[in-house]
Amino acid sequence: MALLIGVDEAGLGPNLGPFVGTATVWEVPGHPEQTSLYELFADILTAHRAPADDRWQVADSKTVYKPGFLEPLERGVWPLLQLLEWHPYALSELCHHLMPGYLEPHWLAEIGVPLPHTRLPEADIELLGRWKTILADHSIRLIAVRSVVVWPGEWNNRLDQWDNKAVVASRCLLELIAQVCPFDAAEPTLVLSDKHGGRARYLPLLLELADGRFVQTLAEGPESSRYRIGKTELRFEPRSEHHLPVAYASMVCKYIRELTMIQFNEFFRGHHPELRRTQGYPLDARRFFSEIEATMIRLGLSRRDIWRER
Repeated sequence: MALLIGVDEAGLGPNLGPFVGTATVWEVPGHPEQTSLYELFADILTAHRAPADDRWQVADSKTVYKPGFLEPLERGVWPLLQLLEWHPYALSELCHHLMPGYLEPHWLAEIGVPLPHTRLPEADIELLGRWKTILADHSIRLIAVRSVVVWPGEWNNRLDQWDNKAVVASRCLLELIAQVCPFDAAEPTLVLSDKHGGRARYLPLLLELADGRFVQTLAEGPESSRYRIGKTELRFEPRSEHHLPVAYASMVCKYIRELTMIQFNEFFRGHHPELRRTQGYPLDARRFFSEIEATMIRLGLSRRDIWRER
């Protein structure tokens, strides 16, 4: 058996809320490059859902999610959690599944976000049963889903160390890969990731990740950066979300990011009910920050706790 791993991120651009990275890990028969999960799961899910299509949509989160409409995103992510026998009742529990030892900012701890957050169709129970059958028939297993959730305080600490937000994001994602990737395994592993901000060269970062193992560069350029460590190949390519493991990583990232922003907004709206919600992107983030600044001072929260400097 081999491993197929997809990695993606959400929240690199905003100034408010966390940066989130996720890896989904699948066990597949044969060589991972020869396994198309979209084809095998075509009766259950699709990357391009039509209005009358009852299948789950699993694709780049930018395609699935529209601001204010969480249900399509949650509907696609929820069955993935069920495959791992996860039934989280709240965001905090889900984050502990995804990131053992997760500590949310202390000032947010009393703001609960119940799950599922939207009403999911009862027909999804039957779809989930069919999916489990397909997985068993093809000897495929979802092994793990792991995330990293980096709130502004920690993000700013990392910026102090590395002085570049693209480097901080890459290091977060490579640390995540290190958690889930068995570099010394006898069977092949394929790690798929989108480019990190257009970066072409990953060798210096991978040498740290490899911890003394030999890293072979297979290709480095704008369209593909590929490396090998033992029997593990790592590919960083644009539009990697057309691979289902990466699409699912993208969706889990965005799901966590949106739920944490619900939590973030509800905290400050508890002090200012008239406060207009924010998604944390630069222009609106400045408006929101100016409106909460007096409350932050009163609560003993610093700019560094709330605002990602880059």
